Amino acid sequence: MKLWGMSFCFLLMVSLTWAMKTPPWVNLNVQVVDEQGKAIESAQAGVGYPSRISGKGDLFKKLTDEEGRTSFSGSSFFKFRVKAEKAGYYDSYEEVTTFERVDKENVYSDQSVTLVLREVRNPMPMYAYKEIKAKLPVLGKAVGFDMMKADWVSPYGQGEVADILLEVAGEWNGYRDHDSLLTLHFQNKGDGYNLFKANGQSRLSSPYKAPLSDYVSNKSWRKMKRPIEGAISEWDSVDDVLPDANYILRVRTVLDEDDEVKQANYGKMYGDFKFWGATLDKYGYAVFSYYLNPTPNDRNLEFDPKRNLFKNLSAMERVTEP
Repeated sequence: MKLWGMSFCFLLMVSLTWAMKTPPWVNLNVQVVDEQGKAIESAQAGVGYPSRISGKGDLFKKLTDEEGRTSFSGSSFFKFRVKAEKAGYYDSYEEVTTFERVDKENVYSDQSVTLVLREVRNPMPMYAYKEIKAKLPVLGKAVGFDMMKADWVSPYGQGEVADILLEVAGEWNGYRDHDSLLTLHFQNKGDGYNLFKANGQSRLSSPYKAPLSDYVSNKSWRKMKRPIEGAISEWDSVDDVLPDANYILRVRTVLDEDDEVKQANYGKMYGDFKFWGATLDKYGYAVFSYYLNPTPNDRNLEFDPKRNLFKNLSAMERVTEP
C-alpha cells in the first residue's frame, strides 16, 4: 500500500509538471495561392499539432475561402506541419515554428504561412530509380552507367549507352582513416549537369522543364578523414557531398555542324551523390537517385510515379515523388 501511494504521488507530480509546461494556444493563419500569387478557393488545408507526450498529435482540416484563406488554433511544443491540397495541383507542405527562444524561455506568438500550389501539367513515364547503390567494378577508371538499363555498360554490366561516367579512387585504412574522390564525367560533347534549387514546399520540387544551356561536363567530390598525429579522438575531415544539391541532366547529346543541340535526352536528380572509395572489399560505391525522360528532345521533367518504366522495383527502389 505504501509503495502504491508513492507511485501515485509520483504520477501526480509528473502530470502537474506537464500541465504547468503546456504551451499556450496560438493562431495559425494560412493562405493558399498558385505560382502567380492568385488565391485558390476551396483548397483543403490541414495542420498537425504534434503532442509532446504521445508524439502523435491531432490533425485539423478546413477549406479555404474565396481569398484562399483559413485559420487554425492549437498548442504544441514542436513545429506545426501545414499541408494544402486540391485536385489538379501538387500538394504543398510547410513546417511552422510558433515560438522563439528569449532569455532561455519559449515565447509563443501567432503565425502566418502562405502555401503555393503548383499545377499538375503533363506528368509522363520516365526511367526513375531511387537510391541505386552502384558498386564500381574497378577503381581509378571511369566506368559508363546506362540510366535506361540501371546498369554499368559492357563489359561490366548489361548497359549499352554510357549516360554518365563515374570514377572512384582512394584508399581505405578504416572508418576514421580514409580518402576518396568521386568524379563525374559525360560521354558526349554537350552532355552535362545543371544545378537547381529544389522547391521547398511542393511535391514537385524540380522545374517543369530542363534548360537549354549552361550544362557543366564534369564534377568531383572528395571525402576524407585522417587522425591528427598526437591527438586523441580528433580528425581532419573533408566531405564535399551536399544534401541540398539537385541536378538536371542532359545526356545522349548529338550536335549539328554548328555545335547546336540536334538531339538529347533530359533528366534530373534529387539530392547529391553519396559515395565510398576503396572500402574494405577494395571496391568503390556510388549511391544516387535519378529520373530520365526517354523521349529525345523532350525537356519535360514532370514524372508520373504510376508509370515508371522500370518494373518490379522494390519498395526501397520505387520513386513516389514527381
